[in-house]
Amino acid sequence: MPSNFAGWLELSLGITTVAITVGFIALGFILLAKLWKGNIDLKGLISEDGKASLSRFQFMLFTFAIVPSYFLLVVQYIAFASEFAEVLKAKNQIDAASASAFFGALALPGVSENVLYLIGISSGSYLGSKVTQKVAETSQKKGAQQAAETAKAPGWQ
Repeated sequence: MPSNFAGWLELSLGITTVAITVGFIALGFILLAKLWKGNIDLKGLISEDGKASLSRFQFMLFTFAIVPSYFLLVVQYIAFASEFAEVLKAKNQIDAASASAFFGALALPGVSENVLYLIGISSGSYLGSKVTQKVAETSQKKGAQQAAETAKAPGWQ
């Protein structure tokens, strides 16, 4: 068992990371099993015309790929910071109060611009497909309405 705060912090971080990872894996298997049995309806990935929607699938895929990746990045960032603080304390280059201040000053790791661009492109393509779909539906309704009005006009019967 660890005898110092950083050791306990590292142990609790490790246990929490394993628990969350196992939870995500279990959730993934549950979702796959429900998909296999047909309990989860995939109509949300299909566009209104009955075809597969690439933009919806891409948006979902990027979401499920980037969120766990960022979570692992945060865990690695915290683990590295705790190991770095331990090395500094072992070399007597930092005291416990400074180590606490160091941990208190930690911020979330940044997300690269490329990842933000990819998420923006994915979201934009999804939004663009929805706008295009709504415009097409509206123009079809207006066309049908105009055809009906024209058919009712005198002289067209």
